[in-house]
Amino acid sequence: MTENTDKLFVKLIAPNLPIETVPRILDGLEANPVLDATHASGDERKRVPYVRATAEEAARNGFVSLWRTKAPKYGGWLSTKSSTTDGLTLEFNPAPSPPALAAVFDGAARLADVMRPEFGFVHLCYVRDPDAVAYNRGFASMTGRVLDRVGIANVHARNWFGPYLVKLLGRDFLLAFPYAREKSWGGIQVDLVAEPWSSDFETLRVGQEEVMKRLNATGTVCATEGPPVLWKPGPNWISPGWSPAKRR
Repeated sequence: MTENTDKLFVKLIAPNLPIETVPRILDGLEANPVLDATHASGDERKRVPYVRATAEEAARNGFVSLWRTKAPKYGGWLSTKSSTTDGLTLEFNPAPSPPALAAVFDGAARLADVMRPEFGFVHLCYVRDPDAVAYNRGFASMTGRVLDRVGIANVHARNWFGPYLVKLLGRDFLLAFPYAREKSWGGIQVDLVAEPWSSDFETLRVGQEEVMKRLNATGTVCATEGPPVLWKPGPNWISPGWSPAKRR
């Protein structure tokens, strides 16, 4: 991995995430030595030491903020309050050192097996590279609401396509990618390269272009128009119609 990786993002978008999975999600975080949180709170303004019972109660009630204040450091949250926000987001800033990256990818894959996201990814962010604008496209703004309305915007170092996307795009289409793997829960994992955690920017960028070329041909990838920049669904995108209603 090149040294100019600035940040790393883990995002698992899981509309209608079953609240019953919260204990298993927290188990997955706690079991991984680079993902276990040091602080958690139902109030994003209050960073308090992590207590499992408190974190679980907050998550079951709709939202828990998560922090890790030792290396590799992250901030993030787990939401169960609405189909448009359900899921997990972790932002590592700065990105973990190379020895920890593989553990992050492994831990994210284990969490994906629990959460069964409709779309998820691990994104190695290179904001200081002048060629990274297209490469970084869409990772920060992708939410359940955006996914429902316009579809996916980009692919990243590691990606999970959930059951809806597998049905829309086709199982055989996704498994035809060189680094694709079918998951027992009905999703398909697609990596850009064989070992994304040890790759460099240029290799990831080329792999992304190859995957996106084939995805763009399906007409299901969202586009932008403007200014002002607005997301627009591809001509063949069919919204799954996830309800925006709150759980409670």
